[in-house]
Amino acid sequence: MNKDYVEDLKFARVGGSAVDDGTQVKGDYVLHDQDVVELYM
Repeated sequence: MNKDYVEDLKFARVGGSAVDDGTQVKGDYVLHDQDVVELYM
């Protein structure tokens, strides 16, 4: 991952089978198949 993304990332929201759509997650969240990820800078 580009270092600029890591430094500028404020949070991420994920939607999928393991979480409700739009759930704000921490950096240690493990993605599942077909999860949708939104990165907020």
